[in-house]
Parts: sequence; structure tokens; C-alpha cells
Amino acid sequence: MTANLLSTMRTRWLSALTVVTLSVLVSACGFQLRGSVEVPESLKRIYFTAASETNVTKATRRLLKSNGVTLVGNSGAAPYHLEVLSETSKRRAATLTSSAKTREYELRSAVRFQIRQGSDKLVLPPTELIVERFYTFDEDNITAGDAEEAQLRREMQDNLARQLVRRYLGLAAR
Repeated sequence: MTANLLSTMRTRWLSALTVVTLSVLVSACGFQLRGSVEVPESLKRIYFTAASETNVTKATRRLLKSNGVTLVGNSGAAPYHLEVLSETSKRRAATLTSSAKTREYELRSAVRFQIRQGSDKLVLPPTELIVERFYTFDEDNITAGDAEEAQLRREMQDNLARQLVRRYLGLAAR
């Protein structure tokens, strides 16, 4: 019984040592969670507006907050104003079969935005970010195709939000 207890304690001790060692190695190599960045003090407050509340604007708000950026309620309380001007989303047939049925669809999402410093100075003129994805359509399994399209759209929206936040945080290099 004591040999079994010693074996269990040794296994737990080795497991704990392994976890600590891996944690030290991962932190030493500069690993960060995806989306987490060091935000300069000058960019920690922003006035964020959008023509309409969409999944992209919600994801952008969430990303800004998760990176320690405070969203303020009026333009006078922040040095920058990130304004989403418009958002579009389209689907079109990309390839057809020999019987003229859709085989592949192209999804395209775009966001137009601009960044102002204060209320007048245009730091980044109206800019459009575009994300495109393709997926194969199976007419025998329409439900799966709809689920795949919905998943791709969510990923595209998150991608656009990450691009928006990166563009904003890129102001630090100017």
C-alpha cells in the first residue's frame, strides 16, 4: 500500500513539475493569446460609432474592450473616433455544374470605415476591408450547406472586426 501511495505522489509531483516547466517555456517564448495586444496609452480611449449595429460592430466593440480600450460616449472624451460607415454582405454563384446548377458559392463581406482625430482631422480616410470565402454547395444536403454558410459568415465577421482593430491600433506606429 505504501509503494502505491509513493508511486501516486511521484506521478502527481512529476505532473506538477511538467506543467510549471511548460508554462515557463511558453511565457519565455513570447506567446500571447490570439487577439491580445499591448495598447499604447494614447489609444486606450476611443469614440466608436456605426451606421447600424451589426455582428461586425459588436465583435469590434468586444475586441476593443478585451484589449483594454475604453469606449466613450462622446467624441470630446477620446482622442480618436472610429466610424463604421457601411457594411455589405453578398453571396453569388462561383461555379456551375454541367447542368447549370450551382456547385460553389462565393461569400463576400466588406466594411467601410474611417478614423478621425478629434472631430475634424481625418487620420485614415474612408477605407474598405474585404473578406471572401468559397464553399461547395451540396443540393442533397441543404441543411449542412446552410450551417456551413452561417459558420463562414461568423468567421468572416470576426475577421473583419480583427482587421478593424488592427488598423486602429496601427495608429500607434504613426
